[in-house]
Amino acid sequence: PIPPSPPPPPQPEPEPEDHTAWIISGVVIGVWCLLSYAGYYYYVNYYSKRDWSAEYKAYIARKRHAQRMKEYFKKEKEVKEKMSMIDAFKREQNRRKVLRWAKVNIGAMKDRFRRGPPRVAPAPGGGLPGRPPAKLALPY
Repeated sequence: PIPPSPPPPPQPEPEPEDHTAWIISGVVIGVWCLLSYAGYYYYVNYYSKRDWSAEYKAYIARKRHAQRMKEYFKKEKEVKEKMSMIDAFKREQNRRKVLRWAKVNIGAMKDRFRRGPPRVAPAPGGGLPGRPPAKLALPY
């Protein structure tokens, strides 16, 4: 008898297919579809229902308000500058007035101090030689 032939060697299993490219392309297409639907939903429910004339009017009002405020602050700055100039002038006038007053009154005070403090009136009969000098009239 003929011996049975050995079984054929097992066929190597084919490499599993690599589906990475399909997965990536599916994700890309899915994200694109999702974003497209979100954009469509936003456009239909929000963007197309906006009142463009009201928004434009609000924009113009904001611009006008900004212009008015700019003019107002400019005028306010000019007024403050004028007031600071007026204040500086008044301060200078007051300084000169004080200097004039000091020149008159402090000069007189210096003369008084030069003469010394006021004294008690001398004793009747005039100051006789040998007498002690008159006492000072001090408040203490």
